[in-house]
Amino acid sequence: MAELRDFYGLPVDESFVLSEHPTLNHMIAYLGSGSSESLSENTMIEASRDTIELSPPETENVAHTHSLEQPPLTANRIETGVRRWQVESEEAEPEAESPLEIEGKVIAVTDDPWGVADTLCHILVEAGIVAVRVMLDPSIVSKVKVEKDGPVDIIRVNPGNPEQLSEVSSSLAEIGEVAALLHLAPLRLAGVGWENETQEAHLTSTTHGLFGLLKSLDTHFDSISDGTIMSVSAMDGRHGNSSSRFNALAAGAHGIVKSYAKEKPHIRCRAVDIDPDLLSDPKSLAYKLWAEAFGRTSPLEVGLSRDDKRWALRMYEEDIDGETISLKSDDVWVISGGGAGVTARCVVGAAHASKDAGATFVLLGRTRLDPSIEHWLNDDNQSLQSRKMNLREEMIANSESGKITMVEWEQAWRQKMRILEVYQTIRDIQETGNRALYDACDVTNRKAVAKVLSTLVKEFGPVTGIIHGAGLEESKLVSDKTWESFSRVISVKIDGWRALIDALGGDLSHLRVLCAFTSIAGRFGNGGQVDYAAANNILDAEMCRIAHHPEAPRAVAIAWSGWRDVGMATRGSIEAVFEQAGIETIPIDLGVEIFVKELLAGGKRRVVAAGELGILDDENCKRSPPQRLSEDTAGALAEPTRFPFIDRIVEHEPYERLVAECTLSVDRFPFLIDHAIDGTPYHPGVMAMEMFAQSALLLYPMCTLQKFTQVSFGLPIKLTKDEAHVRIVATFVNQDQHTLKINCHVESDLTNSKGEVFGEPRIHHQAMIHLLKEGAHEEHTVAFVDSPGRGKASFQPEFIYDRFFHGPRFQVHGGLVKGVVSNGDFGADGIALLRSQLPNPELFAEPSVLLESLPMLIEACFQNAGLVAMEVDHLSSLPVGIEECTLLKMPGQRESLRIRSYRRGDEEGGVTKHDAMVFDQNMKPIVSIKGLKLKGMAPVPDELKFRLNRKEN
Repeated sequence: MAELRDFYGLPVDESFVLSEHPTLNHMIAYLGSGSSESLSENTMIEASRDTIELSPPETENVAHTHSLEQPPLTANRIETGVRRWQVESEEAEPEAESPLEIEGKVIAVTDDPWGVADTLCHILVEAGIVAVRVMLDPSIVSKVKVEKDGPVDIIRVNPGNPEQLSEVSSSLAEIGEVAALLHLAPLRLAGVGWENETQEAHLTSTTHGLFGLLKSLDTHFDSISDGTIMSVSAMDGRHGNSSSRFNALAAGAHGIVKSYAKEKPHIRCRAVDIDPDLLSDPKSLAYKLWAEAFGRTSPLEVGLSRDDKRWALRMYEEDIDGETISLKSDDVWVISGGGAGVTARCVVGAAHASKDAGATFVLLGRTRLDPSIEHWLNDDNQSLQSRKMNLREEMIANSESGKITMVEWEQAWRQKMRILEVYQTIRDIQETGNRALYDACDVTNRKAVAKVLSTLVKEFGPVTGIIHGAGLEESKLVSDKTWESFSRVISVKIDGWRALIDALGGDLSHLRVLCAFTSIAGRFGNGGQVDYAAANNILDAEMCRIAHHPEAPRAVAIAWSGWRDVGMATRGSIEAVFEQAGIETIPIDLGVEIFVKELLAGGKRRVVAAGELGILDDENCKRSPPQRLSEDTAGALAEPTRFPFIDRIVEHEPYERLVAECTLSVDRFPFLIDHAIDGTPYHPGVMAMEMFAQSALLLYPMCTLQKFTQVSFGLPIKLTKDEAHVRIVATFVNQDQHTLKINCHVESDLTNSKGEVFGEPRIHHQAMIHLLKEGAHEEHTVAFVDSPGRGKASFQPEFIYDRFFHGPRFQVHGGLVKGVVSNGDFGADGIALLRSQLPNPELFAEPSVLLESLPMLIEACFQNAGLVAMEVDHLSSLPVGIEECTLLKMPGQRESLRIRSYRRGDEEGGVTKHDAMVFDQNMKPIVSIKGLKLKGMAPVPDELKFRLNRKEN
């Protein structure tokens, strides 16, 4: 603490106890208020700023100025990385397993109605592992029951009884050492809707029950070096991101697990959502869950789909392009927590964007207004300070002891400032030509909310928008958090949301937009906030569910990061705390702009408003904005097997330029294993040509590949690490009546030991690609007019690959047939193998991959010419360029192919030039290569030299 005092210039506080400030939120609150005693854990947070949970409580200068009038959204903006991010699912990267040692340990599994927990427990027992089913049974009234189901122990406990839940750890300890808690209870909600009658029971079993179990086992998990906490739901296999048919309450458990991961970084925490169809096979599902719980560690939040793919939720930088459309005179918005703070700022922003619309904004909050304060809006800062001093004298006079503490004074003043801010919000909205109403109403009180909305509808018409900005934050680690506090925090978000929706009765047809203010604490988890993360995670999923429903209003959840300047008296210190954590705060004007665009320009589903996320984003979840592709390019990419070297298009100017990324690894591209020198894989030149072909055809999908010219193989692409990251750049050059020319190159970045990029990209290989326009036809000239015979191989593949480094996947040469000579140019005939004829045809990890440029037949030409150079020049060579490579026809799937190549001469630097062609079994040309350049790299050892017999053709 001494270091913090020095860093932030704080006085010595004798009352400060470090153990009472275990989380970042506590420290921020302490620095923001000057004393932890000035905080009230039970303060209702009406503004969405407080749904961020990395923000400090509001302080005294909430209304020192009449500052709710919106500043120009583009004037004098501070440089910031804050922006809008759309949450999408992407396929998770393959992960090597890291097995958890569970032999002789206890695995506790909460029960589900689908038989998954029962099946998993019996599988564990059969493997010699102790399994305990924890049945969350509301009928257990008096005490925990311990039973047996064959070899499986059963503990029955009431999930709504914190005393019973606290006993579970001791019951488990009597059985053995717990290594994992697998919470399968959220599977109960599969196929069950979110209904008022069952909401409490569902929350209790899925969310409160998990909290109680973690609280009971918290000390134990502190004492072990490795273990697993896993929650499992069955929403849609994408954590609610792709369906409208699930119960969002199931997402609450995942919010708890994500936050608990921040409290227990040494424990494997997994939040798993499965496709509901997987429930039809409990045994298969049990093995999948075994793998996630005991083998894998990332991503923390993972989805499992029917096709055995694993999905992660990631954030894509994405602006809204739609036009901001003003509210209408019949629009009636109801805003919980809308009187003060960030929610108020956002609503005033929407009113400014809808000047003179005559729309109605109904602000709900718990602050009761005092009409005697409203005229303070006309005061300047000096007058407000005088009123504050007068309040102190007043409080002293009314105190029995004749004294008041600084904390009491600040709290009383803060309450008056909150009232004043509500009046300011009302005034600011009314000055835009819209209507503002305020009701002091507890949003968790269904009857009170229903009464307010009923009166509202009668007077102003049906509600067209709901913004749920109310929230409650009581940050404490699980070990210190009470059941009552946990329930309060959940209630404000979840009961509040349902109260607003249910108050409209069955008439939801007039609703146009729904918005929930959520938090990055829900998106990523945050230590000390398992409850708040659970509540926000539920609302995130619910907004996604509604947005996917074809007949529902537009719905969006905005997960806010911390806001800058709103109600902060000690701005510098607090921003320094955020900076230390690497978390960027949101400038007011930008936050308001994001909200206005989201609500008035078509935002939907699950959105994050944030900049740098620092310690929260430990999985690097940010992604560059998705490219807006032309319709034909997007259609071509929809063919899943056609573009194996295109991972992502990062730049696209239709018909002008395309930049694609590709990550090379032996796992994805096994052919690299067999194109290695001294154990280091090298990306083959023919596969670089295939990259060029794929990129060019994505730039012009309506065309077909004709030929390559000006091919240059430069700096090799070698995999000195597990992966190599490259970009393929395709740029339109020119066109004529029949063809288009596309210049292509492959490049990579220079990086230092820290992975930081520096300097200009390295250019590896390049070529000009010629595409034939749709319906066009052009005559081709070939390298030579003679063709090889049909003789058998005189020199078998074993002879060839004693001399070449290529492994089975790149052994495309089926054997030398004979030597040939034409006009004094030496050459050779050989056998070319199709992909299906290779000793190992598995070139790619993905099955049935299609290739555009016949790369393996081009490789066969390289190797045939290389054999001639080896024989004639006694040099082992590698290709460095091609003048022209033309693709003439596609071979049949089972054809017997032949190669002929001629050595045409030599150049400086040990380069020899060759022509080569591949023929089908009817001696029709398939590939023609002119001017293949091979550079001699090393002399051929005497024992590997050979000579072919020749006759002039």
